[in-house]
Amino acid sequence: MIAFSIFRESISGALKRFPGVILSCIGVALAVTYAIHNPHNPQNTGALNQAQRFAMASALGVPLCFALRILRECNQRHIGPWLEWTPLPAIAFAYWTLPASGFNSPGSVIIRWLLTLAGLHFAVAVGAFIFQSSENRFWQFNRKIFLQFCTASFYGVILTAGMELAILSADKLFNLGLRHAYKDLFCFMAFLVHPLFFLTSVPKDVNKLEFETTYPQALKSFTQFVLAPLAAVFTAILYVYAAKIYESRAWPQGWVALPVLILSAVGILSALLLHPLFSAPEERWARWFKTNFPRLLAPLAVLLLLALKERINSYGVTEERYLGGVAGFWILLWTLAYSIRPDAGIRWIPASLLVLCAASAFGPWSAATVSRKNQTERLNGLIDTLGLRPTSSRDDSKKEHTLTSKDYTNLHKTIQYLSERHGAQALQPIFPEVFTNNQDDKGRTSSWNIANTILKTHGVVIAGNSRYFHFELAQKEGISIDGFSKLVIFENIRNSEKKWKGGLSIHHAQKELRMGFSNSSPGQQVPLSELLQSLAKKSEGDLKADDLQADWQQEGRQFRIIFTSLNLLFEEMTAPSISSCSFVILEK
Repeated sequence: MIAFSIFRESISGALKRFPGVILSCIGVALAVTYAIHNPHNPQNTGALNQAQRFAMASALGVPLCFALRILRECNQRHIGPWLEWTPLPAIAFAYWTLPASGFNSPGSVIIRWLLTLAGLHFAVAVGAFIFQSSENRFWQFNRKIFLQFCTASFYGVILTAGMELAILSADKLFNLGLRHAYKDLFCFMAFLVHPLFFLTSVPKDVNKLEFETTYPQALKSFTQFVLAPLAAVFTAILYVYAAKIYESRAWPQGWVALPVLILSAVGILSALLLHPLFSAPEERWARWFKTNFPRLLAPLAVLLLLALKERINSYGVTEERYLGGVAGFWILLWTLAYSIRPDAGIRWIPASLLVLCAASAFGPWSAATVSRKNQTERLNGLIDTLGLRPTSSRDDSKKEHTLTSKDYTNLHKTIQYLSERHGAQALQPIFPEVFTNNQDDKGRTSSWNIANTILKTHGVVIAGNSRYFHFELAQKEGISIDGFSKLVIFENIRNSEKKWKGGLSIHHAQKELRMGFSNSSPGQQVPLSELLQSLAKKSEGDLKADDLQADWQQEGRQFRIIFTSLNLLFEEMTAPSISSCSFVILEK
């Protein structure tokens, strides 16, 4: 009873101390729960998009309310109680400015939202110490909330798994038919219970942390025996790769960016967690790490920038390459700062990341603005280079432009990128004759279809009578499951991609589909030749389910595949091949 009373008081204290955070979490939970109980269909698209929009705005309110509450607690002499009310109009403004399509908005909108969310989390780390100069107080506060978040996450995972198993047991034993209960429980635990666990142990008096000098042994062991070895492994791999580049005299590949970013994240986190130990005489390994890791990371940051430079020169700027370049320059700055001044503080790290997130999300130098401008210029350059610019001649609309497969693919992907990331309206000034007032949003027409429509309108074809065609399952067509006991959905399968779902392994290799029953199995080719040959005689667009399905047997089991979206390449003298697709697999 005493333990329960203490727990109840902790929860009550968290509710009184962080009402804005809890209300924001409730908003996210309600919106996600609504989406779970109302799957996407043409009748409720508007309401579902509004729920997603509300969830996005409420998610921004969680770190914002937390940061402002801690800021006021630490600086009550400078800031009045009015500060804690400012998140309400801020959340309302965020909801008003977010597109009505929610997560179906162009990709640049989602990236801007993620950058804003990340920036607000960095504000949590540094915002409370605007008027304070103590490094120890700053480190101790962030150490406590970091460990509390990890603890709350561990408890939440264990409790959620146990409750999910309990619901599963009751469902199977009593045939309760609890279809949504599992996802509802996850939402409740993730967006309500986990935040409450976290908020119960947030330090109440940050000023007292100035005199705290304890360093948790578990944190030291985690850094020394987990993070530091990981950093060493990634460093060794990347230096071997750098030696290979030097020997072959070849520019680095774009994929090198990911391991460099992982190494940087692990190494810089290790340095932050070890900060108090750098001055301890008995911790020689920590001082060695502090002295040498920045020097080892600096050449790899340059390697990252060179790899991104090659990708940008070949394919232009995208949001990912922009953010990779920003991260690469920041990592290089961090390495130089601690190589020149090993005793430099740590508060500037989250502060600078906050500034970079804000600059990358908004303004004329944001990731979306720079990438859209660059790709638009690149598209105009391709149009001029390939001779596709319309003239005043009336016959231009009937003229056919034959391109090589490489040029066609390059042009198609550039148009598709602008449509997918920035909306079809980004293409309207370049191709005004293609769009109408009712066809200007990504949610209405896929980016693939938009690119196909533009190229076909301008008579652009591939040399050798090659053609790309797109087929979709008509929205009014339902998928009949009569006679089948299992349905598995696969979405956006592209060439050289493998997905494991529902006990089935689908591998799209060499422009064909293979299916197996284990994640490591090469699988058996799905017999689609008759289906693809029949599609070669049809016009692209919406088709009935009967026109997009095939049946086959594999290891004594009977299957049916029904494509919901299918992109095909028809080339002269070769069989039709699959470029990308989405489908469902039914099993009897």
